[in-house]
Amino acid sequence: MMESSRTKYSGDKIAFQSDLRVKAVRGDSNMDEYQSTTHTETGQNQTRSMENKNVKKDKETDLRIGTWNVQTLAQCGKLENLKIEMKRMKMNLVGIGEMRWKEKGDIWTGDYRLIHTGSTNGQEGVGLLLDKKLGKLVDSYLQFNTRIIMVRLKTKPTPTVVIQVYMPTSAADDETIETMYENIEETMKYVKGDENLIIMGDWNAVVGEEQNDVVGRFGLGRRNVRGERLIEFCQKHKLILTNTFFKHHKRRRYTWKMPGDIARYQIDFIMVKQRFRNQVKDSRSYPAADVGSDHNLVMMKCNLKFKKLEKKKSNLKKWNVTSLKNQQIQERYKRETDQELEDKNDIEAKWKDIKQTLEKKAEEIVGYKRNDIKKPWITEEIVNLIEERRQAKKDHSENGRQTYSRLKCQIINKCRKAKEMWIEEGCQEVEASMALGKIDIAYKTIKKNFEEVKPTVKNIRNKDEEILIEDGKIADRWKEYLENLYRSYNENVELGIPAASEENNLGDPILRSEFDLAVKLMKNNKTPGVDNINSELIKYAGEKLQDEIYNLTSTIYNTGTVPKDFTQSNIVTLPKTAGADKCENFRTLISSHASKILTKIINRRIENISEQYLDEDQFGFRRNRGTREAILALRSIIEKRKAMRKKTAIGFVDLEKAFDNLNWEIMFNILKKLGIKYKDRRVIFNLYNEQTAIIRIGEESREVRIGKGVRQGCALSPVPTFQYLHQEALNKVKSKTKKMGIKIQGKVIQMLRFADDIAILAKDEKHLETILRKLEEVMADYNMKINKKKTKALICGSNNPNRTVVMKIGDEEVKRVKEFCYLGSKITEDGKSNRDIKDRLLQGKRTFNSKRPLLCSNSINLETRKKFLKTYVWSTALYGCETWTISKVEEARILAFEMWCYRAMLKIKWQDKITNEEVLRRIGSGSIL
Repeated sequence: MMESSRTKYSGDKIAFQSDLRVKAVRGDSNMDEYQSTTHTETGQNQTRSMENKNVKKDKETDLRIGTWNVQTLAQCGKLENLKIEMKRMKMNLVGIGEMRWKEKGDIWTGDYRLIHTGSTNGQEGVGLLLDKKLGKLVDSYLQFNTRIIMVRLKTKPTPTVVIQVYMPTSAADDETIETMYENIEETMKYVKGDENLIIMGDWNAVVGEEQNDVVGRFGLGRRNVRGERLIEFCQKHKLILTNTFFKHHKRRRYTWKMPGDIARYQIDFIMVKQRFRNQVKDSRSYPAADVGSDHNLVMMKCNLKFKKLEKKKSNLKKWNVTSLKNQQIQERYKRETDQELEDKNDIEAKWKDIKQTLEKKAEEIVGYKRNDIKKPWITEEIVNLIEERRQAKKDHSENGRQTYSRLKCQIINKCRKAKEMWIEEGCQEVEASMALGKIDIAYKTIKKNFEEVKPTVKNIRNKDEEILIEDGKIADRWKEYLENLYRSYNENVELGIPAASEENNLGDPILRSEFDLAVKLMKNNKTPGVDNINSELIKYAGEKLQDEIYNLTSTIYNTGTVPKDFTQSNIVTLPKTAGADKCENFRTLISSHASKILTKIINRRIENISEQYLDEDQFGFRRNRGTREAILALRSIIEKRKAMRKKTAIGFVDLEKAFDNLNWEIMFNILKKLGIKYKDRRVIFNLYNEQTAIIRIGEESREVRIGKGVRQGCALSPVPTFQYLHQEALNKVKSKTKKMGIKIQGKVIQMLRFADDIAILAKDEKHLETILRKLEEVMADYNMKINKKKTKALICGSNNPNRTVVMKIGDEEVKRVKEFCYLGSKITEDGKSNRDIKDRLLQGKRTFNSKRPLLCSNSINLETRKKFLKTYVWSTALYGCETWTISKVEEARILAFEMWCYRAMLKIKWQDKITNEEVLRRIGSGSIL
């Protein structure tokens, strides 16, 4: 028997398949009633304020806002598909539901700006995609959680706030739904009373056709419990559901269809405040729009006036210093800057002249750096297939559904292949750059095409745990936090006059050879400070201008007067962990570049003096020493004591804000005790004592007075820090605990240090606790605190560890751990390396997979790929390998990882039965072991 051409609708009646597109709600199958309603409803005298207004179109004020549950943007090509539909529908903004992207972020993708939340379970996530015009009019935004996002737009006469929501499905319990509404109301607290509020999204609620002050005459279906809750929410906040107020055919009202098209519902809504209802010209669903989702686009047309964008001249444009690698440009720049300047006695005026000359010639010759624009990978063929699939969506026959499914799969496959081709083109660019010896350009191409964009963090919380979203308030909070963090211990720090013994030797004059070496040692491709002068602009300047800079440097040294640019820095905030939203959870790096020539010269002078006062247990920022040497020393101590059947008690101490809490008065006294010459001390004093920093949030900036801490990024920073920690504080700890520590070949070792990372060593828990307590006492005298929560204890080499022994610092217990990551290497209780090897190889695998398109591309020469393998993968997987004690099991594990990498690069499968020897022959190198 032939199957009927009728399909069961969402109730107890049967509807013809051809009529199914006008059916939208459970039980609504009475066609006579439907036809009667659609023919008579226009004559009814109800809520006429929003019905089909014949408003003359104003291109300047016409705004199209939509909401769309796209059922993932994680699928290859889906975002491009959405942008195509957005352009075709002439939309300015679309709220996205169910994005399913892992991290939250704010990115530009072509001419569109995408602000989005993350997704913890791969099923949620919301976002807002704005066109170029609206993208530039974003005033602030709030990524509240994985289901709610808010954006404030600069419109007039009042700002417009758009909130996109993705409600849980009908399977969620009432408590989850109520929590969701509470979160929406929490988000709405950031909306001011006079602002134009638009809330939209997938609400998973049916409000039906029963009219009231919230629902218009053109709703759909029978109201359910979740619909009642939505209406209650709208009534509380005086909102209306705009897509129920306009007369449209029922097939232009439904927003979601059940799988198999057996029922259709109106569950996606756009809401506005009742007082702003006259702005809305039309609001309905658009079934013809297509992104491969079972939800329809809901779009609202409204009148809004935008604020005019003020074009501000930015003083922070980046110079295209890479152009100086071109020999002709370099020679021209050198020739044009080979000039003498007007002789001026004032140091500030002299530096200003030098800076203006460098900037003027850089603008004429070097030019500004342009933002790299990624070449779009989507092809014309894919665009045509997307349009073909959209047309197939209109055909509701069985043949039409099959065509739609076929095209959907075809588009996914074509997108994947197009993306692969685009990646191959990027690999060819890398290979071409490597062949020409342009290594820096090759790695820049890799970063642009193969590295993930790190999400930006903007919103932070204030002291009362309230989320701040406005740039001005965020900048004020940062200023408040930084001023408290860097508040001086003593406002009246003085340098003092030279001692009588110093009068005949205040400081040696700066030699031209010292200046030239300092300029040569300045690193390229570094972000400049507030002066916006890159090191390359100084390096390649003409001889006469370099003479002017040398003379200025000598004058500064001899007089002690420092230009303002030398003492002013930019603060860059970096989150310590993902999702950081408090100032305390950020690292505040202060970058200062203008003074680096002078500080490098002074650093080289006092380096030899300071080296004499450093103990052998300090490995940080010293010649021929580093993290590997520190890890090796610790592992060697553990192994030697283990061989003698002795345990090693280790306390890994974390100093709270060690670099930010440096007491300047103590530091200057230490420099004097060390015998640093007066002029050197005076320059250091003035660089520190007159220090300010600028924090920038969007277009807002705040200046902060710095009163303590090291000048991070400055060549002098390690020296005073080490003197501070070593000479005064830690020496006192050692003198008070002389008989404690461990003995190795007759020598007592109490600690190993790398900068501010301290590993306390003791023979047992009791001695370790005593040293930690003494350390806390001494550090308190130097305004330093031990972070007790982050300080951990590890007992190595004990066959029967007694975990009942409690160690305390003050009243707080020191947490005992079974393993600890020390300087990037995992130290375990048994003192072996196997756990560290496993973790390192796992990280190496992750790195390989992240660079797989690059490492496995046939478009790149094998030798070049091997270099990339060494740079990216081996450096990660084999970090600290010099310190490993490797057994045959670990050796086999490392070899297996190496072969896994080579086989992937050569595209050799295990089914091919190729031996490791043959793999090594094809790869053209021996094993790393």
